[in-house]
Amino acid sequence: MREADVAIRLRLPTQPDLIQRKLFSVRFHAYASPEYIKRFGTPRALDDLDNHRVLLLGGTVVPNHFENRRWLMEVARNGKGPREPALTINNVLGIMRACQRGIGVALLPDYLVEENGGLVQLFGESESIALDAYFVYPEELKSVARVQVFATFW
Repeated sequence: MREADVAIRLRLPTQPDLIQRKLFSVRFHAYASPEYIKRFGTPRALDDLDNHRVLLLGGTVVPNHFENRRWLMEVARNGKGPREPALTINNVLGIMRACQRGIGVALLPDYLVEENGGLVQLFGESESIALDAYFVYPEELKSVARVQVFATFW
């Protein structure tokens, strides 16, 4: 759309005229607060989520390409259809705050939890997902000094 010279995207761009470079992966895990675990118990397996309050990052402002946002709703359902969220919030910080307050189990990016703490990671490393972050810019701008400087920085 040429709304910016460069962008950082959490999905692989589909436009053929964009230069793209993978920067890093954002890992996500399921988390709950110690208070939630004390009150409702610890889900030990993914299908245990059927008996827990799950928080969902959703709403019309959340881009559909965040395909992982519904992972807790759909994982280990074995054809039974998605779980119903206990609460849907359209902001990842709102989801984290609700999780910290013991309202339910949430899928959160690890970096956010590391910065804010107080949550317990559930299910271990094997049950995580990731979104790749890409640095992108139009091929026609590859010789522009401001883009070159920014590309070198990343």
